[in-house]
Amino acid sequence: MQRDIIDYVTTKCPCIKQRRPNIPTRAPLTTIKTTAPFEMISIDYVHLEKSKGGFEYILVVVDHFTRFAQAYATKNKSGKTAAEKIFNDFIPRFGYPLKLHHDQGEPDDATQTYPEYVKRWKQGMEEAYGLATKHAEKAGEKGKKYYDRKVHGSGLTEGDRVLVRNWRSKNTNSREIPAAGLGVKSKHSSADMEQVQKLQDHPKAIDAVYFNGSNMDGVYFVAATARRPEKVTQTILYLRLPNIGLLEHPSMPDTSMKRVSDWEFAAGGVRLELVEPMKVWRLSFSGKMRAVDQENQLLQTDFVLTWTACTPYYDFDTDMEPWAVADAMAREPWSQEFFHNLQE
Repeated sequence: MQRDIIDYVTTKCPCIKQRRPNIPTRAPLTTIKTTAPFEMISIDYVHLEKSKGGFEYILVVVDHFTRFAQAYATKNKSGKTAAEKIFNDFIPRFGYPLKLHHDQGEPDDATQTYPEYVKRWKQGMEEAYGLATKHAEKAGEKGKKYYDRKVHGSGLTEGDRVLVRNWRSKNTNSREIPAAGLGVKSKHSSADMEQVQKLQDHPKAIDAVYFNGSNMDGVYFVAATARRPEKVTQTILYLRLPNIGLLEHPSMPDTSMKRVSDWEFAAGGVRLELVEPMKVWRLSFSGKMRAVDQENQLLQTDFVLTWTACTPYYDFDTDMEPWAVADAMAREPWSQEFFHNLQE
């Protein structure tokens, strides 16, 4: 019986359903705080006299943080009208706010629910996107037709003879190529590239060769010479032999040595000579080397080695991918000196 009484009083008694409580429930007032523009916007309607065009209300949208305001003239104060103004004008121009604050006033019409409005708005956006895509495709086809009118080409098959642009200078006596750079060889041939180069007039100018290799007998070596201004050649030499261990140039770790001739890769007893461009070099040494594994004894060492490449060579001028160069330029801190060096 108690359950029946509670059910009747709370759900069926007309006096209880119609009368409001003597003390209505209210939430306490709190301070609304925002920390960034368009974190929260407030909206409300202002009622005015009806104009000749039928407009009677002003929808006011205010950013709570900056107090930036937008006003829209409307003919009614429905939630549908407010949503259309916000989604079709305010959001496309200023972006989505995180919060929307309003007084929860009763709309003039409740014929359309929020999910129905969202569905209709989505359909409208999809139709607009479809129309824009269609017009873009038509414009692209029109531009292609206009461009193709000026295209003149010929098909090539295997064995056809073609003309190749000659990048050499008009002066046949000159061996310089003024247009060298990415995609253009800096030298006429691999032999020119491997020869001793003339050093530029710069304190950091360098012309270097580097080799490492091994053979089936267990001999390993590393040799390098870097020609610098003022006849300084930085030289590195390591040699590992079975039963002896690691040998190194006695001047190391100091690699700076004076060269006798300015037109060869040689210093400190090390001599690197070109035999076949990009394929075979002769490496020789005569002098003392430090036996690292034998208490740094100085041992007389004489050898002549033949170094042979086992892979194709890589030409940075023609084989480097443009995207790699672009990526490196993008990562480099830009300055006036940087662009000046690029021009040079």
